[in-house]
Amino acid sequence: MKGLVFAFFSLLSSHIYGQEVYKPFLEDGKVWTYHYYNDFTEKEYYESLTVAGDTVIGEKNYKRILNVATGCFEYAIREEGRKVFFKYPRDEKNKEELIYDFGLNVGDTFQPNWSDDPSTQATVVAVDTIIVGNRTFRVLDVRLNGEKYWSNWWVEGIGGMEHLSTNFPMVGNFYCFSSCQLNGEILFEYKDVCTVGIHNQISNRENRTVINDLQGRRLSGKPGKGVYIENGKKRVVK
Repeated sequence: MKGLVFAFFSLLSSHIYGQEVYKPFLEDGKVWTYHYYNDFTEKEYYESLTVAGDTVIGEKNYKRILNVATGCFEYAIREEGRKVFFKYPRDEKNKEELIYDFGLNVGDTFQPNWSDDPSTQATVVAVDTIIVGNRTFRVLDVRLNGEKYWSNWWVEGIGGMEHLSTNFPMVGNFYCFSSCQLNGEILFEYKDVCTVGIHNQISNRENRTVINDLQGRRLSGKPGKGVYIENGKKRVVK
């Protein structure tokens, strides 16, 4: 009986503190919604993508990612351990890309999927936990080397705060994560990342407002129009 009680509390502890239970990125029925904004044309809209069954490409098993509005097969994604791999299904010859590694820890490096240059690296500068409702999420701040003030959050089981197919901000055209839900229940929203402890620690440590453009260049003040980064958060001025 004592062993059973101990096992129960051990399992409960692992759920509460997020130390042992890995949250899968791919689950059938999971839906991500993103806000798209083009800095040059000012075009904007919302897009939703969902996990819808399995497919095989070149002897590897993937999950099909469909556009909710059109039903189009947009991406093929697979998960191996804590790594997430991405591939365009229309061209089987295209190599797959590693877009996330949720097993990284502080000081570990990662090469962005949009660069073939091995010198282009990002580093995990902080790791923390967010509790949303009764769920615990491990969060990594993975920043491009040299981008001291540009936070880039990866949430285990959810993804980054950009688009599903990219793990870092895009210049000019960009998607911003809005929400993730499973079977109609919201798991995580963009506002939830604002509560993360490492964000508050970084902000308090700097104790000042830092403004950058989408290329990461420091600005002297807030622009009158367009998109900018304020203390690691995207802002849009129309």
